[in-house]
Amino acid sequence: MLDQLRSRTITALIALAGAAVLLSTCQGPAPAAGPTGVVTTRTTDATGDHITVRSQDGQHHTYTVDAEAFGHCTTGTTYPACLTY
Repeated sequence: MLDQLRSRTITALIALAGAAVLLSTCQGPAPAAGPTGVVTTRTTDATGDHITVRSQDGQHHTYTVDAEAFGHCTTGTTYPACLTY
């Protein structure tokens, strides 16, 4: 009986440690390849949520992002820093 309890306790501790490692490595979605810039527009259409970023050289780049990233990358924020939440 005591061995079963000890075995279950060890299994639970291993599962808890695994969950902690998994949660500590979870971050926002990986940013799309592209230059750093300032979010200038946010749009939603049938294909998803999109942000447009103006890079330092003045070019505009549009990225499709998930709903959570769309909420964090508001107009005026810096991309991809707005994805680290």
